[in-house]
Amino acid sequence: MHGEKNEWRPEARTSLDDARRHGTAFVTHYNEARLHRAIGYITPKGMACELRPTRLRQKTDVLRQHGAAPSTFA
Repeated sequence: MHGEKNEWRPEARTSLDDARRHGTAFVTHYNEARLHRAIGYITPKGMACELRPTRLRQKTDVLRQHGAAPSTFA
């Protein structure tokens, strides 16, 4: 994103459409390309993909412990 660190300058946008395009690009870059030190130098999207199976297993285990029917596991 132009080498700017977490840079979002709405005053530099010339139109609402331009601001929306820039905002979308910023969020996409932040979540899918930028490495985050606090989560081990991976992207938030990468973190979510790694944790999703583990969290689903944990949720399933808890539901089973409480007698929930498998149809509620989704």
